[in-house]
Amino acid sequence: MIAIAEPPKTVVDPYAAMFAAGDRWRRDGLALLGELDGIVSDLLADLQPPRRRRARAKEPALNSFEALRELTGSKGPFAREGKVISETLADLAPWCEWRAHLAHGVLTVWRGRGSQWLLALAYRPTPQAPERTYAITWAEADAMRVLVTKRLATLRRNAASLTNAVALAA
Repeated sequence: MIAIAEPPKTVVDPYAAMFAAGDRWRRDGLALLGELDGIVSDLLADLQPPRRRRARAKEPALNSFEALRELTGSKGPFAREGKVISETLADLAPWCEWRAHLAHGVLTVWRGRGSQWLLALAYRPTPQAPERTYAITWAEADAMRVLVTKRLATLRRNAASLTNAVALAA
């Protein structure tokens, strides 16, 4: 009789698996923020008059989000057509605060009370500044990723609608 050897069972370290999941979440967040930047930049370019489009490349990219919020805000020139975009941008604004933490922060994972996994991101803007730390449960982090993905899809659709409305009005 020939005995068939079973392959050795691999032991998965739960901390390593959770750290890998947290790292994927971080990469997804940075990709979503990059997508948001692209949508905002394209929409700003479409809303500018033709002679200002050429000067668009000289504008700082960090102000694009706020510039679009002003254009589509209640007192902006595209307030009526861009109301839905303004609301979506307001929903996405808190996520933009995570940008520095996601890009430059130190990620740690730990198991909290009730075996609940937590992600912690620590970031120090300058060597003299105090360290800022955010901790979020895995369930909240995953829900945040899903919410931002949905908001970006909504923003993309509404940006196309606003671009078409502006083109028709011109």
